Amino acid sequence: MKIRVTSFMLITLLFLNNAYAEKVVNAKGAELTLHRLERLVFLKKINESFLTKFRSLELFVLEPQTPEDPSYKSLVKEYANANGSHNVLSVFLDENGKAMLHEAASAGDAQGAPTWPETDPVTLSENALHFVLEEGAKGNPEILPFYNAFLSLEISQASNPDGSIKAHVKMVSKNQPKALLVIMNSDGTFNSSKILD
Repeated sequence: MKIRVTSFMLITLLFLNNAYAEKVVNAKGAELTLHRLERLVFLKKINESFLTKFRSLELFVLEPQTPEDPSYKSLVKEYANANGSHNVLSVFLDENGKAMLHEAASAGDAQGAPTWPETDPVTLSENALHFVLEEGAKGNPEILPFYNAFLSLEISQASNPDGSIKAHVKMVSKNQPKALLVIMNSDGTFNSSKILD
C-alpha cells in the first residue's frame, strides 16, 4: 500500500510539474535548439556538418491551435554551398522548449566555413546564449530584449592582432533595433559583449 501511495504521489508531482511549467523565453528556445542539434549529431540522425559548419539560427514563435502543436520553430543553417544554398535543419519545440520533431534538408557541401581551433561553432553560440540567459534572468536592461524577444543569431570568426581567434556571435531581438554582439574566446569562455551601433 505504501509503495502504491508513493507511486501515485510521484506521478501526480510529475504531472503537476509539466502542467504548470512556464513557457520558455525565446533565448532559452534557441539554446535548447542547439542542445537538440548536438544530440541529433551524436545519435547520427543528422550530418555532423550541422555542428562543424554551423552559421546561424533563427527562431519563429508559432501560434499553436491544439496542445499537440509546436510553439516554436528554429531554422538552423550551415554556411552556404557553391550555389548559395544552405543545408537547413528545422527543429520544432513545444512551449516548454522540448523538441517535438526535426526536418533536415541537404543542399550540398558548405563552402567557406572557418575552422575553429578549440571547439565547434555550435558550442560557442550556445555559450553566448548562456551569457544572455544568465544576464536576462538577472534583469540586465541591456540584455533583456535578447532574452525575451530573441529572433536570431549568426556566428563569425575574427582574428585579433595577437593572432588569437574570437567568435563573434551577433544576436537580433524583436524589441531592440540594434544588435547584440557577444564575443567568445575560442575555448568557449565569455570574453565581452556590446550593443552595436
